[in-house]
Amino acid sequence: MSKLSTLAVAWECRRLDRGGREAIVARQQERLAELVAYARSHSRYYARKYLHLPDGPVDLAQLPPVTKPEMMAHFDEWVTDPAITREKAEAFAHDLAQIGRTFLEKYLLFTTSGSSGAPAILVHDASLEDVLAGTSLARGPYGGGDLWKIMKNGKRMAGVYATGGHYLGYSLTERLRKSNPLQARSSRIFSILDPVPQLVENLNRFKPAMLGGYPTALVLLADEQRAGRLRIDPAIITCGGEWTSPEMRAELHAAWPEARITSTYGCSEVGNMGFECEHGWMHINEDYVILEPVEADGSPTPTGKLSYSCLVTNLTNKVQPIIRYELGDRILVKESPCACGSPMMAVKIEGRTDETLTLTGADGATRRILPLGLFAVGKETPGMGRFQVIQTAPDRLVMRLEAKETGQEEAVFAEAQRRLSAYLLAQGLQGVSIERAAEAPQPHPQSGKFKHVWSEVKR
Repeated sequence: MSKLSTLAVAWECRRLDRGGREAIVARQQERLAELVAYARSHSRYYARKYLHLPDGPVDLAQLPPVTKPEMMAHFDEWVTDPAITREKAEAFAHDLAQIGRTFLEKYLLFTTSGSSGAPAILVHDASLEDVLAGTSLARGPYGGGDLWKIMKNGKRMAGVYATGGHYLGYSLTERLRKSNPLQARSSRIFSILDPVPQLVENLNRFKPAMLGGYPTALVLLADEQRAGRLRIDPAIITCGGEWTSPEMRAELHAAWPEARITSTYGCSEVGNMGFECEHGWMHINEDYVILEPVEADGSPTPTGKLSYSCLVTNLTNKVQPIIRYELGDRILVKESPCACGSPMMAVKIEGRTDETLTLTGADGATRRILPLGLFAVGKETPGMGRFQVIQTAPDRLVMRLEAKETGQEEAVFAEAQRRLSAYLLAQGLQGVSIERAAEAPQPHPQSGKFKHVWSEVKR
């Protein structure tokens, strides 16, 4: 990452913001035309898919949408550098020692968690780091008072995320830590799989000035802060990766009344797509990304209505072009200009909605268990395909699963059961029943979304 390039991105963002919506849309369309032209000439997949499209100005609505399974099935044709192959990418992704290092000595590679039921491998060029840092510098929700408190507390940044793969936040943090000794001391990612007492002890020792994480994990930490076991004083708390409900936000404010509580919106396919303003709306970086709310039939969702899904276009990644790619999040676009004054599109997002479970062990101990903790354990089980974990009683979990190889379901479940039991035991829970369901994993019958973890126990 170049300081000069980061500042250039930040300067252009500020210039476009001052120019208003007309300037932002003009830059967006310029980048879209460049991206589509490059994809047609360098990606065999897009050359074939766009073969019958007319030349001239790009009409986004004429470009056919794409899905994650479809793109992964054509990975070698999708990428624009023939040196990149799915075989090489998968070998790199499976090697956890490579987390934070460059792929083929010049690219950034990330994997998705598969929260929609299908994981993916994403490749970006190194300019992504400058875009992420530059947009954050220009549009991030940091005031002068926040920056002073961050500096006074040693600029230490802690994230509470999944660490078992080449995930965007974890990989970029490890990349900074490996390239900069100062970053290695001031930036750390803590695993959501760590037992809560260990996590609390580590955070107390680290004393972060900035705390980020999945809101379900942060709410659990808020309980520890209010109980007096966790004793940290972050200036900024940033939620990401899941939907932050008003109830979650209230719990965070109760635990840290002096902290700025905010959210970002991002994904491995694009990076950081937007920042939350003081009025609670997420403003999309429209000069770098196009976000389209759509109905189940693919038609545009009217402004002011919650969409069935959304399509995303990454305007800067030409290594693996993302053009009208189905993201799956449900979004609502604000009908009127935002009171904060931003000229960019303002949205509310309903993303991942897996539930935090409250489980009771054989000794009567009750613990709140993070959905992404259960998901990470299941995903890391050898041979595991798609799966779902459902709480059906205070002390009972049921797992639906598919094995990657036919006929291996029993063996995969036995290993998953062993790993889940060990994880729950580390969280202070023993004797929780983990059983295999007769049915295979399935999407929600109404929304069509693929949830991994939820409870059927009345609260």
